[in-house]
Amino acid sequence: MSVFLAKKQNIDCAEPLIEDDKILFLLEKRFGTQLSNKWKEVEAKWYREVGELICDFPFLLGTIPLCNVEIYHKLQEKLNLEGIEFLPIRIENELYYIMNPCLSIKGILNKKQSKIDYFSNGDIMWISKYVFYPNEIETSMFKIPEMYTSIFATTSFVEFIRENHFTGIEFEPCAIKKESFLSRIF
Repeated sequence: MSVFLAKKQNIDCAEPLIEDDKILFLLEKRFGTQLSNKWKEVEAKWYREVGELICDFPFLLGTIPLCNVEIYHKLQEKLNLEGIEFLPIRIENELYYIMNPCLSIKGILNKKQSKIDYFSNGDIMWISKYVFYPNEIETSMFKIPEMYTSIFATTSFVEFIRENHFTGIEFEPCAIKKESFLSRIF
């Protein structure tokens, strides 16, 4: 199985804009945790200064993927979406869903092989290269506790997106490497 970093595609697309500060605060502080019990359908509009094109997977705040209702139903039919919440958002009278992966998998990041920048206190500042231990991941999207702003996808999700030629989301392959015998000793 392969793992991919999911990110906003570098094309000029309209972006969803939420003007409710309470909702923005909730997303900025709690995205990646269960929100469905606090969530009601949110109103938004398109910010079109960057581009007029409406992508299949627009991103909110640059890091939060959305999908329209048709893609939502296709995803439900074809993939294992365990641990992913779909939070309704209405953008200019069209229904979309914020894709909120709540599953955070501990212990799969190979910190010795990954390229990680640390703050002086030892906390992780940024990870520029992700390397994972081999692992069978059942769900289509997940997060890791070491870098909570990043979203990862599995092969089945990436293949589904590519087969359907959906726009707005792209994937960067992550390396998979076993822990070496020598690294356990030293």
